[in-house]
Amino acid sequence: MNRIKEKKIYWIGGSLAAFSGVFLVKIVAPAMTGTWQQALQVAGYLLVFAGITIISCATRRRKGEEFLEVPEKTNKKDRSFFSRRMP
Repeated sequence: MNRIKEKKIYWIGGSLAAFSGVFLVKIVAPAMTGTWQQALQVAGYLLVFAGITIISCATRRRKGEEFLEVPEKTNKKDRSFFSRRMP
């Protein structure tokens, strides 16, 4: 199964959190003044950070999938790999 479909909640939740944080910082906070403006900017930046953290949880691999297994390349011509000429 596709990894994105398996962890859809993380992707949707993280994206919503990050975009709502950007919305707070870029749209809502400039319309306010004083302490409210600073509080909304801090809250927006924290939401962006939380959203990126949630999305990073979606990209984490399972315990058995930490390393990719690549099949070994066989040398069919009984020559060293380093003695071949480049095309």
